[in-house]
Amino acid sequence: MREAGVAHAPATTGGMQTDFIRYRGSYRYADRGVLERAMARAHAELDDGALDDDSVHLHFFVARDSTLTVSATVPAGVDHRLAAANIFLILAQDALDGTFGADSYHMNHAVAARSI
Repeated sequence: MREAGVAHAPATTGGMQTDFIRYRGSYRYADRGVLERAMARAHAELDDGALDDDSVHLHFFVARDSTLTVSATVPAGVDHRLAAANIFLILAQDALDGTFGADSYHMNHAVAARSI
């Protein structure tokens, strides 16, 4: 029971929550050369600061034969969503086929550790 005139702090979970989006994609290309050119364009976009290192918590490109698997976790802000979508669009342009998915989650800053 609360007492009149006494302020009570809201319950917290020990830190600020941040929304993130985890993107995943897999693309198949005609050959390894086409895959490498797509990766070079995506890396160039990343080097131009599309997704700065401080905002990306995890990203990787894994190439096997003519298939590329990509994963990136970024803050859910509009600028980050658009930059990530642009990277996946670049990768999809010359692909023969592929899949793309995204899901969102919350991360507690008090326990968050920066990954690769």
